[in-house]
Amino acid sequence: LGNDLYKDEFVRFARSAIVDACSKYQADNFFTNRTIIKAEMIERLSDNFNQPARGLEVEINDVQLREVEVAEAEREEQRIAMEREIMVATEKAVSNAEILQNFENDTDPFSRLFDIMKIKAIRDHSDTKLLIYM
Repeated sequence: LGNDLYKDEFVRFARSAIVDACSKYQADNFFTNRTIIKAEMIERLSDNFNQPARGLEVEINDVQLREVEVAEAEREEQRIAMEREIMVATEKAVSNAEILQNFENDTDPFSRLFDIMKIKAIRDHSDTKLLIYM
C-alpha cells in the first residue's frame, strides 16, 4: 500500500467495523450496554484487521468508548417534548373542566354546548372574513 496509503486504509477498515458494530444497537444501549457494544466493536475490528490472505495481521486489544453527547441532547429534547405534552394535556383538562362546570345543572347540556361553540367560533373568527346571514 505504500508508506502513507496504509493509514487511509486502516481508517477505512476501522470506520467500517465500528459503524457495523454500532448499527446493531439502539442509541440508549450506548448508555446501558457499553460492555456488550465494546466487545462487538473489538470483534468487528479484529475481523477487519486480521486477514492473513491479504497480508494484514493486526491484533486489536482494546477500544475506548467516549461519552456520547448527541444521545444526551436527544434525551433532553425528548424530556422537554414530554414536559410540553404534559403541560398541553393539563391545560386541556383544566379547560374541559371549566367548560363542564357550565353544564353541571343544565337541563339540555348539548344545546347549550353548541350555543357556546357557535359564540366562540364567531368571537375567534377574523371579522374581516365574517359573514352572517340574519
